[in-house]
Amino acid sequence: MGVISKKVSEGRLLTVEQAREVVAKAMPEEDYRDSKLLLIVPDGTRTAPVGMLFKAVHEQVGGVTAALDVMIAL
Repeated sequence: MGVISKKVSEGRLLTVEQAREVVAKAMPEEDYRDSKLLLIVPDGTRTAPVGMLFKAVHEQVGGVTAALDVMIAL
């Protein structure tokens, strides 16, 4: 898989819908069906919109995975 990104104008933030689009492209449901998925969140991302991204990931693949866990790497 190549790089998947979304560019926004200077001074603007990524919207929830834009985050969902990126996650949907990066994480097709069929790739995660019945899988156990562990998301490891680096400690240095505390100021990032981790909540918004986790929600997008959960909405995208949470219903098809056997397990979806999150670990904060401190």
